[in-house]
Amino acid sequence: MTAWNVTGVVLGAVIGALIRWCAVSVGPSTTPSWTLVVVNTIGCAAMGYVLSSRDRRSERHQIALTVGFCGALTTFSGFVLDTAIVLDEQRWALALSYVTGTVLVSILAVVAGRHAGRVRGSNLDRRLS
Repeated sequence: MTAWNVTGVVLGAVIGALIRWCAVSVGPSTTPSWTLVVVNTIGCAAMGYVLSSRDRRSERHQIALTVGFCGALTTFSGFVLDTAIVLDEQRWALALSYVTGTVLVSILAVVAGRHAGRVRGSNLDRRLS
């Protein structure tokens, strides 16, 4: 752990958290928060992209983007809190669809992000050769 890595994580986290806060603040106020689902999906796609793109990104940048930015942009605690509230209200079908849908969409977003990163990486390799 270097000072550069710590600085990158902190800066990435500040930016990711601010984007999430702004998105949730201006999005519709519902429980569960569908804006949070969108933000988490974008964060998952970004994580998949960053981790699989084969450009010449340094380890420092990769840590800042994944641990800092994506880690702060996405929020498991908000997802769980929304689920608990819906369960407290005994809206079983909504809770089940929210949990299942969020997990499936998040997995698909990571897969899509990884694919996009690989495609971009192979296109970059062709341009550099």
